[in-house]
Amino acid sequence: MTDLLNLPFDMYQRYRDVAEIVSALKDGQKLKILDVGGFPGVITDFLSHNNITVLDVYNKSDLPKERTSVNYVKGDGAKLSFDDNSFDLVCSLDTLEHVEASKRDAFLSELARVSKNYVILIAPYFSENNRLAEEITYQFFLSTFKSEFQILKEHLDNGLPQLNEVVSYFSDSGFSKITIPSGYLYNWLPMQVAKMYVQSLNDSEKLHQLLDRFYNQNYYESDHRNPSYRTVIVASKKKDPLDAVQKKFDNLSSAENKNFFNDFSMLLSLLNLKHQEKMEAMVGELERVHIMLKEKDVHITNLEAIIRDKEQHIRNLEEWMAKIQNATPYKVYSKVKGMGRKNNG
Repeated sequence: MTDLLNLPFDMYQRYRDVAEIVSALKDGQKLKILDVGGFPGVITDFLSHNNITVLDVYNKSDLPKERTSVNYVKGDGAKLSFDDNSFDLVCSLDTLEHVEASKRDAFLSELARVSKNYVILIAPYFSENNRLAEEITYQFFLSTFKSEFQILKEHLDNGLPQLNEVVSYFSDSGFSKITIPSGYLYNWLPMQVAKMYVQSLNDSEKLHQLLDRFYNQNYYESDHRNPSYRTVIVASKKKDPLDAVQKKFDNLSSAENKNFFNDFSMLLSLLNLKHQEKMEAMVGELERVHIMLKEKDVHITNLEAIIRDKEQHIRNLEEWMAKIQNATPYKVYSKVKGMGRKNNG
């Protein structure tokens, strides 16, 4: 069984939102639910007592071992293979923004078509702040890992959907609806940066998981306020009142407002402190190597100087010998010595 609090914070947040909504809607009854774009089936961990189908573009063989029991269907959210009104509730989480802009209306139409009643749509929507926050996150990832953040690249390439257009679709289609802010933007951005920073450290998997757990345990409730990175749309085809859902999230948003930025700043300080010893050790090692190399350079320089001195000494001796050999007394001495050898022979 997955420990839900250890999930990545944004995944935990959106699936818990669905679980909270379902608990307010179903009044104890078991629901038939379709999650469009829900690979690999995390929703089953949050709503295990319901009849759940997961649809996405991946092959079933791509499911991890622990999720092979998930009722999974490969398909296209803009061309669903199910009959009209096949499910009590259809949800789609962080998928709409990955759909090409030209296909988004068809995608929404299909969600509405196969649902008997409820549609839950959770996605980030365009605002200047959201665009800037995603650009900062993307650039931080790029500078940290020297590779592109593919998920955010799709957001930037496709453009985030417009909230007013999606809300208008449900209004024009005769749905009752509410919108709920989710993922307080000024917590979302520093948390993304914190996760990337931790991910860049060696052997940081456990630390990364603990960071998500800390966030999920302490910030979920207070993250339902504006400005939000995501917006949750809950819509009812039967125009059911959604007061129970609204009340539940109003209660959540009234929780003590917590700003992750302050804790994030402290966290970075602690991480820097924790890894300061490693940095100092590395710098110390580099300094030792530098000194050693410098000493070797000095030694080599000294040896080269000694060799140069010896070579100069030899040249001096050779010049001195040449001068002696060319001197008249040496020439006379050489002749006399030569005559002596002949007489002795």
